[in-house]
Amino acid sequence: MSSNLNFIAPMENYSIGKTWVAIQESVKEAGEFLIAVSEIYRNHELIHVDFNLSDVPPMIEAKCNSTDTATRLEGEVAQVTSQNTTVEAVGLKIKTPAGGQTTEVDIVTTDYIIEVKTSSADIDYGQLARLTQPGDPGYFNYARKGVIYYIEDTTSAAPQDAAKLAALENAGVKVVSSADELIGVLTV
Repeated sequence: MSSNLNFIAPMENYSIGKTWVAIQESVKEAGEFLIAVSEIYRNHELIHVDFNLSDVPPMIEAKCNSTDTATRLEGEVAQVTSQNTTVEAVGLKIKTPAGGQTTEVDIVTTDYIIEVKTSSADIDYGQLARLTQPGDPGYFNYARKGVIYYIEDTTSAAPQDAAKLAALENAGVKVVSSADELIGVLTV
């Protein structure tokens, strides 16, 4: 993936959501992916990340072959996802205009952002806010894509883990824990 970032100012008299959609549609043919950054980062400038769709299959394969359990799970989920919908990006790093990393997104499809976790203990409230709460300073989901959390193990009895799962549900996030459940969400 290229690390070349170009900044595109929003069109006048349009909300950031409409700007995002208009620009996203205009470059989709080129296989590029756009990330919007929130108001705290330079008045809703958009970060334009060059990301060719041909980069995705080798990235998925590399993750599937990883010796790290969490990375391998991300690859397996990305592989299942790619068999059921278009995967636009894998392991996408979201950066501020100043170059600081805001977050990383595991899988991006045409309609969803998918986060992959080995257990509910891995849920990060900050990341959840950046995906689901437009008022959060790091919010970037201006395309209003649905959010799916693929959590391999949701059986923890720890109260804090139950609270994290409840927070996902309250934020409107779809939680799945198997390939079949994921396919069910993706193919609706």
